[in-house]
Amino acid sequence: MKTSDIQLSMIDELGALNEQIKVLEARTKQLKADIADQYGEGNFVGQGYTVKITLSQRETVNAKKLIELCKIASDDVVKCTSIAAVITVKTDRIG
Repeated sequence: MKTSDIQLSMIDELGALNEQIKVLEARTKQLKADIADQYGEGNFVGQGYTVKITLSQRETVNAKKLIELCKIASDDVVKCTSIAAVITVKTDRIG
């Protein structure tokens, strides 16, 4: 594990930013719900911003259920699966 001051300050900054983002995302989610409840669908104007509220439904396909229902062979699933490299950086508060 590397412990240089620069790396530690970057790690701490990342952790602090992630905490702030969680708070902001929660507030954003609540405001969106409150605005949609209060105004309903349409375009609305504040003092510095506008908002467009659209009510819709989203359909998703449960791939695991579809594979099971259609009895698709695992070899065929592999042929239709794409793989991408992903880097995950997770922060946790110490103490």
